[in-house]
Amino acid sequence: HLRPRIPVEIGSITIAAPTWSDAPHFLSAEGIAARVGWGVLVGRQPRLHLLSVQAMDVQARRDGEGRATWRFGEDEPEQPDEEGAALPRIDRLEIGRARFALDDATSGLRMDIVASTREGTSGEARDGAPRGATDTGGDADLVARGEGSWNDTPLSFELVTPRLLEAADGGKLEGIELTARLGKTEASFHGSLDGLPAFGEVSGDLAVSGPSLAELALVRDLVLPDTPSYE
Repeated sequence: HLRPRIPVEIGSITIAAPTWSDAPHFLSAEGIAARVGWGVLVGRQPRLHLLSVQAMDVQARRDGEGRATWRFGEDEPEQPDEEGAALPRIDRLEIGRARFALDDATSGLRMDIVASTREGTSGEARDGAPRGATDTGGDADLVARGEGSWNDTPLSFELVTPRLLEAADGGKLEGIELTARLGKTEASFHGSLDGLPAFGEVSGDLAVSGPSLAELALVRDLVLPDTPSYE
């Protein structure tokens, strides 16, 4: 239909895991809805006025041989002057519940992460709202929590950050609140991240405490002496 935007709805989608993996799938998502700008049909940067996913489950695994469930096809060297695909611009993002199960035998990292977010504006009028009004939908920050282990040492974290879409569009991600615990070592960070998606500049306050600096020997190639408890 000749509507202002192209509506796309998908009940569910599944991407299988490779045959060597015992994961039930690589990705499974339900309740996917999008509103796509017409410019994508004439080669412009894809624009999603709305991207909504009710539930998503990602099983990311890498074995000791370096095979990973997130790698597709054969690795091909990039050609000089070759341009990557244009990333879509997203005006409004709604993720009800996203689960990421990571099991990386190469780094010894195992994590179970749950995240959700609802932010941006779809630019579409609400039912009964005046013409030109847009739906903000009760915006919420990106919230992610994870539990697992790193080299058999318990690891957990909680991340809260607002305005993720602005940062993904080349802006600055401010108001990051991150707390983490590795074994008996605790850390917290409050600050900002600029220059996305290349992680150009990090600024903020970092606090670390633990029973001994030697506990940080869990970090590869970092050797520190035994010390009294510190902060």
